[in-house]
Amino acid sequence: MTADGPPDVPSVALDLDALKSGGRDAAGRFQPGNLAGLRHGLRVSADHPDLTAALSERAEAITADLGGMSHLSAVQLPLVRELARLQLISESLGHDVIAFGPLTGKGRTRAAVTVYLAVLDRHEKLARLLGLDRRTKPSGPTHLRDYLDGRTA
Repeated sequence: MTADGPPDVPSVALDLDALKSGGRDAAGRFQPGNLAGLRHGLRVSADHPDLTAALSERAEAITADLGGMSHLSAVQLPLVRELARLQLISESLGHDVIAFGPLTGKGRTRAAVTVYLAVLDRHEKLARLLGLDRRTKPSGPTHLRDYLDGRTA
């Protein structure tokens, strides 16, 4: 953690005049780069390199488990990408639940727990659609037995 904020969080240049005016111009319209609507949470750009790399890595691993790109249909390809996204979301929510606990100070279930369980349910549904078992990628047009038989003949 740095003095400016948490690590790996893109910094946002603040325009003090825009903040004083609520991010609106003289006609009352919001201007580009307006932060007035950002109430809470953290917005990270979709092209954040760490996020993009993690999503690609997950999607490639799932694709390999399903036997490679040649074994996926056009319907399965977007499901693989969504499953990779759900894995990252569930990890993030899981870390949050572990760090802050499942209950509020008053003993109520935290909203993050409810969302986490919903994401896990959706993850399971997509995994079932794609297949939970790992499939081996074929080694080529010939099988090992054919190769060995041809080699000894």
